Amino acid sequence: MILPRFRTYHENLNLYYLNLESYMEFLKNELFNGYIQIISENNKYFIFLTMGEVLNCFQINKNKVNTIQIYSILENVNKNNFLNTYSLTDEQLNFFVKIFFSEPLYKNLTTEFINVDKLLDKLKKENHTGWLKTDIKKKIKGSCYVYFNNGRIIGTSTSWNKWKFNDSERALNEIINNIENGVFYVYKIKNLKTSHNDEQLLKNIINFFEEYMSSLEENIGTNKFSVLWREKALKKADKYKFLDPFADEFEYSSGKIRVWNGVEINELTSGLKELCLDINKDYDFSKTKNDKIKMITSKYKQIIDKMDLKELVTY
Repeated sequence: MILPRFRTYHENLNLYYLNLESYMEFLKNELFNGYIQIISENNKYFIFLTMGEVLNCFQINKNKVNTIQIYSILENVNKNNFLNTYSLTDEQLNFFVKIFFSEPLYKNLTTEFINVDKLLDKLKKENHTGWLKTDIKKKIKGSCYVYFNNGRIIGTSTSWNKWKFNDSERALNEIINNIENGVFYVYKIKNLKTSHNDEQLLKNIINFFEEYMSSLEENIGTNKFSVLWREKALKKADKYKFLDPFADEFEYSSGKIRVWNGVEINELTSGLKELCLDINKDYDFSKTKNDKIKMITSKYKQIIDKMDLKELVTY
């Protein structure tokens, strides 16, 4: 799968001169939507960001895709690597962050037996989410992609236009008009199931925040904390929709967290981290750092390091 070229935000930045962590902090302040691409000798890294926060990270090695944590990228990139950054809309971001995990639906369909207009109509009617690849052997030789989100065509990219992402119908018409002796491949984006490792990670993250928020509650008082976390969550609901108190996707009460299972791990972690940091700003806990916080820091050291939660336990 080839990612199309989106609007360039920065290109060919040399990590010899650029500190990646500082650059990501800059993108966070810019509320950036899109992804960072880093190409090394053996790997390609992709860091997808929503409003400047890490949404997901991928490593591609010999065409094999793995989901990894941001700290792994920070540890493995070196000063010889170059960085490109591309801007995406919300819809493009939510679609392309999942595109690495696709499965074949149809393979080796040819124009000898398939009408391209009927194939496109079929995918639209089936509310297809995924992509159609076509290899063209005559007229304009090369390959092209058509991207579907719930049956709606959201864009195309072609080899003869250097994979530039195009969301206009004109580009689609150009593809249709040039398909002759074409071979089609249809891929569907998977409904990703949580692996056992992810389930355990999610459980540990929730356990950490249950104990952490419980500690805040003890310091602030139950009634005041109940009102406070909802006020803070409502202000962050545009960025983290699951935090909207009216969405019924997240609830904290009596030291227990209930969260909708459709919330992604990185989104959950980033949202709760920002929520707790906002609460911390209203209260000076430097003098009241109690034994419970020390215990939480020791108990969840691996999670704190892995998910970049050090700010919550450092005063």
